[in-house]
Amino acid sequence: MARYRKVDPRIWNDAKFRGLSDNGKLVFLMLLTHPAMTALGAMRATEQGLSAEMGWTQKAFAEAFREALAKGMAKHDPEACLIVLPNFLKYNRPESPNVVTGWESALDLLPECDLKFHLIQDVKAFVEGLSEGFQKAFMKAFAEALAKALPNQEQEQEQEQEQEQEQEQEQEENTMSGKPDGGGDLLGDSPPVDQTKQLTAIADKVIDYLNKIAGKRFQYTDTNRKFITGRLRDGATPADLCTVIQRKVRQWKGTDKEIYLRPETLFNATKYQGYINEPDHLPPPDGNGQDSYDPNRTDAMLREMFPGDYDDDPPPGGQLPALSGGETWKH
Repeated sequence: MARYRKVDPRIWNDAKFRGLSDNGKLVFLMLLTHPAMTALGAMRATEQGLSAEMGWTQKAFAEAFREALAKGMAKHDPEACLIVLPNFLKYNRPESPNVVTGWESALDLLPECDLKFHLIQDVKAFVEGLSEGFQKAFMKAFAEALAKALPNQEQEQEQEQEQEQEQEQEQEENTMSGKPDGGGDLLGDSPPVDQTKQLTAIADKVIDYLNKIAGKRFQYTDTNRKFITGRLRDGATPADLCTVIQRKVRQWKGTDKEIYLRPETLFNATKYQGYINEPDHLPPPDGNGQDSYDPNRTDAMLREMFPGDYDDDPPPGGQLPALSGGETWKH
């Protein structure tokens, strides 16, 4: 663990930091100065443990922690119990190559997971901006770790390239056959548009919908969009995505799992199939013993956001999200 670390006083000028609530600022400073935080800006920890250290309820801690996650100031793998502060090294640069060599012991303290492999790549990119001595020290100390991380990165790149090639091939076939790209317009009866722009527009509306019914503030970033557009390319409809949002808001809102009401969890390629195929059922009531979900409110939002999909007829290629309690989409 790094006994000393630098906290730049200009943090109070940072727009993201100033945008945090008081509790959000406190949680971020707690992570930044935590005794378990390694010299790599990452540590093994759980929300339960950190909330207990602060004397807070887990729900209060999760709400404050979620602010830093939403702004990209922190990354978290709850299953592996790993927390990463992406900009840590920017303000805690190594003073000598020997410090970089010492990072190897810090890396051993972190659990293996995708987030750790991405951390290794981020550290590598950071060191490449330093002098040759630092780079040699890194390559020597991290040789084994890089051997584990690189196959994962190469596999992701190969999958992305294969997807792009399949999309280009499909586009050529559709062009030659006279069919519109993507098999139709997901937004309704508007004229065909560039598929990427179309998917981005849908993703932004889905983010808006998640923010409104879950009380979030997710931004239109490529990181958030890629999970949504990925599921759309797999064949999901806007209605499918909204079904998952509705279902999980009912199940998780007001519980310790509320922090997972985010695009990277809801529309994760692996987890999404489980969520969309869950049977509809009422979740446990919230802390007041009441079901706070309002189907009429979400119905109105969907009609406003997706007028082409949420009129009297179901959208092409999919059904409208089912509403528990016997409600229908026609009024």
